Amino acid sequence: MALEIPPRVVAKTVIVETPAGNMRAVVAAPDHIDMHRLADHLGLAKSDIRLASEVELAVEYPTFEVGAVPPIGGDRREPVVIDSALAASETVVFEAGTHSESVRVATSALVRACNAQVANIRATEM
Repeated sequence: MALEIPPRVVAKTVIVETPAGNMRAVVAAPDHIDMHRLADHLGLAKSDIRLASEVELAVEYPTFEVGAVPPIGGDRREPVVIDSALAASETVVFEAGTHSESVRVATSALVRACNAQVANIRATEM
């Protein structure tokens, strides 16, 4: 059953590898992460970060389905950066570790719960 909610309040979490370890970057479902903006926000060069592969996700996040890592939870406590446009939403919906289960929470509660940084990390169209 498809969710009947606007895609701008559905979050997707992307795992990014950095020299300090993995981090979770969260943007609205229709958006893409701007890796240059994310690197700048982290004080790194773009060449210092990369997206984790599906194989790496399967190994490092075995309790979650590949592609369904939520912004919070699991055995790992990584830094989280939430895009500022998504953070401005009243509520946010994200996958709860599977492609068939979702969670809706107040966005401010999610930011607090994961001690997330909020920054403009989404790619803008030209």
